[in-house]
Amino acid sequence: MKKFITRFFLFIFITILIFPFVTIFTELVKPESFFLRIRDLKGKSSFTWTKLREVDKITNVDVLILGSSMVYRGIDTRAFDTLGIKTFNFGTSAQTPIQTEYLVEKYIDKINPKLIIWDISPNSLTDSGFESFIDLCSNDGVNKEMIDQFFHLKRFDAVSTLVAVGIKRLFFPKNDFEEELIKGKDKYIEGGFVERKIEKSGYNPSINPIYFYPKQNQIQAIERILKKFNEKQIPTILVAAPIHPDRYRTYENLDYFRQLRSSWSRKFEIVDVFDFNNLKLHPNLFYDMYHLNQHGVVFYNNELIYNVKPYLCF
Repeated sequence: MKKFITRFFLFIFITILIFPFVTIFTELVKPESFFLRIRDLKGKSSFTWTKLREVDKITNVDVLILGSSMVYRGIDTRAFDTLGIKTFNFGTSAQTPIQTEYLVEKYIDKINPKLIIWDISPNSLTDSGFESFIDLCSNDGVNKEMIDQFFHLKRFDAVSTLVAVGIKRLFFPKNDFEEELIKGKDKYIEGGFVERKIEKSGYNPSINPIYFYPKQNQIQAIERILKKFNEKQIPTILVAAPIHPDRYRTYENLDYFRQLRSSWSRKFEIVDVFDFNNLKLHPNLFYDMYHLNQHGVVFYNNELIYNVKPYLCF
């Protein structure tokens, strides 16, 4: 508590001395080229604003889905709806385990799921969590947990965004703000899924390998979350969503990731683990290196439901 109080007053000090006038100026004038480091993503393409407003109205779901954009763009809750299964897709942009923990701590008791499907990708373990921090801070506001995450990130654009968002919400609360549910090729679907117009991948994959070097704070966050799920006796399934096969082939050291996943399965009584990259989907089922198009979503969801169906008997 003492550490947090010190950080809190440091945050207040910076806020009072530096940012108020700059922030109000950027809100009114929006000089994008000058203040690029202030990144308020409220109501932007990820639909996180809408999702966080929707989850406030949700209780007692059958299935809760967690993960990054590969989840909210890859698992269509309507596929579960047809089976009479109430599902909420709580994927958010670039979500790493640190941000998953934030959402779980805040909402798990309210959502009260009977089953959790958690997509843990190698990328989420090697990421600092900065992009997800910006997304959640912009759309959920400034609070103790966001301030704590900022001190772990130690980036100027993190503090500038944190302070800017806090001040903007103070002077420009916009409580009546409503996010557009169709943006370009993307459409938000009730339940947390984002549908994209059909298009095929034009991605030309790099020949450079991608090495898997997980961050310890992300591994620790995973283990704390799994421990909480165990304590609450919530059955949990770990999955790895399919990515573009050309990109998948460039990954190195994935055996270490598989070993980690196996160790969690043993230690935390995970009910099952599925890696859907074993499907070896055709490149035409993707619209970029990490995301399925709608044809791919349908194919993947059919496989996902087929595999998890034994655990959907509520």
